[in-house]
Amino acid sequence: MNVKITAYQILRLTMLAIPGVAAAHQVAGESIGWLSGLLHPLVNADHVLAVAAVGLWFAQSGGRWVYLMPFSFAILMLAGGCLALIPLEMAYVESAMPLLVLSVGLMLVFALKLSSPLVMIWVCCFALLHGYTHAADMLLDVNARAYTAGFVLVTVLLNYIGVITGLMCHRFNGNKLMPYLGGMVIVSDVWLAAVG
Repeated sequence: MNVKITAYQILRLTMLAIPGVAAAHQVAGESIGWLSGLLHPLVNADHVLAVAAVGLWFAQSGGRWVYLMPFSFAILMLAGGCLALIPLEMAYVESAMPLLVLSVGLMLVFALKLSSPLVMIWVCCFALLHGYTHAADMLLDVNARAYTAGFVLVTVLLNYIGVITGLMCHRFNGNKLMPYLGGMVIVSDVWLAAVG
């Protein structure tokens, strides 16, 4: 099967898929349970972009642990969320998130494959900060555990969507599409930062 997809077509499809509002901030009463936790990652474009892009990068980096990386990412996000529950104030974390997503896009564009220790350090930082950002803004009500369970489940699934997409790109065209996907991540990230 010989399918030719242009970067413009991919960008158009990406722009159609991105909602207009991007933020980790919950509105009053949003963290009310399981369903809210399931929906929040899907309706916030910054979360979809960040987590799916990390999955793409996991696939590009390869290795035998690629299928376990989404779980480690989720566990580290939970750890970052726990940091928000103790009196630990981290300034400008929300502002750092677009820079982290930008770094993922650049790693995809330039096909950077870091050594395992560097990958783990980078993943730890990204996941901890991402988890902290979401938990710091989450209203801690009686259903916070259910909300978190739904949130983490969808985050893992989004991460796997990125991994599977990346592995399919590698299988069918030898990663020739990855730089374009990385470019889409960068353009989408800059756009979300500008409108958010």
